[in-house]
Amino acid sequence: MATALGLRTDPDARVLDRHRNPIPRLYARGNDADSVMASEYPGAGCQVGAGLIFGYLAARHAAR
Repeated sequence: MATALGLRTDPDARVLDRHRNPIPRLYARGNDADSVMASEYPGAGCQVGAGLIFGYLAARHAAR
């Protein structure tokens, strides 16, 4: 059994607080972030692509 409901993030993979404001220097991706597939978990490895993309976006944002 697994979960796909992680921390709420914005398009730059920044973790959002309960008021939907970004928490400075805190990023999440993969299974730690809210899934792009909502609460569905279709199978092993499905979060790998989202993890790669949002990892890239987080790194780009952090480098700015």
